[in-house]
Amino acid sequence: MQVLDLHYREAATGLRIRVGGDRMSAKLITKVPPVYPAAMKAQRIEGPVWLEVDVDQRGAVTAAQVIATPHAELTESALPAVRQWVYQPTLLNGNPVAVRTAVRVNYTLTP
Repeated sequence: MQVLDLHYREAATGLRIRVGGDRMSAKLITKVPPVYPAAMKAQRIEGPVWLEVDVDQRGAVTAAQVIATPHAELTESALPAVRQWVYQPTLLNGNPVAVRTAVRVNYTLTP
């Protein structure tokens, strides 16, 4: 069984969102679930894959980078799925802005 935990953190980095103003956070509206790799299940490898994800003004994921992972095969499962996600755009003072967010895809096996 696969459990998908999502944790969001918006950061004021680069030309993305600035601190201040009236900000409305991004909301995930389309989530493509990753597939737990069979080899990882067989070896009982679990754990979170942490990604840093850039979301553009339209809510599309434009980049996803690995921050931490328990195994490369779990990363290979998480990245393509998360790159297909779509967010409701984040608004700053009523205008859509690009944001960077952290995502945790937690792979867990039940006993």
